[in-house]
Amino acid sequence: MGVVGLGCDLLHVPRMEAALGRWGPRLLRKVLHADELSIFHLRSRPAQPAVLYLASRWAAKEAAFKAFGRGRGEVLFTEMKVANEPTGRPILVLEGKTRKLAGELGITRTHLAISHEHSYALAHVIFERD
Repeated sequence: MGVVGLGCDLLHVPRMEAALGRWGPRLLRKVLHADELSIFHLRSRPAQPAVLYLASRWAAKEAAFKAFGRGRGEVLFTEMKVANEPTGRPILVLEGKTRKLAGELGITRTHLAISHEHSYALAHVIFERD
């Protein structure tokens, strides 16, 4: 067992709010998995929980991108989904080319930690192999 990659991202939530105001649905389609997009829309009233949701997903995916150590074309945000185990623990689900890349790198386990408060969203990702 060994660590394949480690990534961390800290995002200032007002920056994400400004990007959402500027790019709207286009940003959402580039960042969120289809399942996450449905949840985002359920949280859009009031807007603040939706922005925190988006910011935490961005931070998690950016941390995963850094843990992969690859270029943007090889790791797609829309092929990563942040979900939760029944206990509430966040998990990172990989699909498509991103999942294939994880297999090629020998990644057998992912670990995700997310934290946020009004101004910041923080995520850490660790990839391990047997």
